[in-house]
Amino acid sequence: MGITEQPQPERASWKQNASHTHLSEKHKAIPLVVSYSDIGTADLAKNKSLEMNLSQLKQHKPGLFDLVIKTPQMKTEAIKDRAITRAFEGAPPVIPHLVADVNAQKCLICHGQGIQIGNKTAGKMSHARFSNCVQCHVPQQSQGPFESPALTPANHFVGVSRPGPGLRAHATAPPAVPHPTFMREDCMSCHGLLTKPGLRTTHPWFTNCLQCHAPNAKLDQYSFANPNNK
Repeated sequence: MGITEQPQPERASWKQNASHTHLSEKHKAIPLVVSYSDIGTADLAKNKSLEMNLSQLKQHKPGLFDLVIKTPQMKTEAIKDRAITRAFEGAPPVIPHLVADVNAQKCLICHGQGIQIGNKTAGKMSHARFSNCVQCHVPQQSQGPFESPALTPANHFVGVSRPGPGLRAHATAPPAVPHPTFMREDCMSCHGLLTKPGLRTTHPWFTNCLQCHAPNAKLDQYSFANPNNK
């Protein structure tokens, strides 16, 4: 077969024409592939000319001094919606979307500072950065072995209920924080600009929330020594 096999015709190699008269304007803008001999000295980079940042996408973000309109009904709806993503009060919220890559850097793209695109809002992270987000935040729809109700293990756990609105020392006093502050150190995560109107603060320009809104010692599980014990 090697003797009788017909030789393959040589393909004519295309060479760049200085005038580019036979190329359209669209094709002229496409850079030529670097030759093998020039790879060692070529300035190559992955997606060198591509720059992408989700925070730069078109999004609606209220102004710092925009009027905030909130009603008791709006607050109730926001609290109900917030409870959907939590197994119990104080539990970390579940992830309501597909997790393709368990990488903290990927989570921080949207949740580092918060982002709103269309009618979807990714809340700002409320605590310090950790290296493994899915250690606490699990996907809402599990693909584990307990998908069938018949295989679901018995569980009689009942979580604590929501404490309720923050108490006030008097009618015009700022309300106390109605929840623990542990892992919720950044108040703007739930009360900032990119949050539900029912929970949004009316004065987001202040930088120290706990200066006026006192934490609840009982909810934060602070223990105080008996002053009589010397």
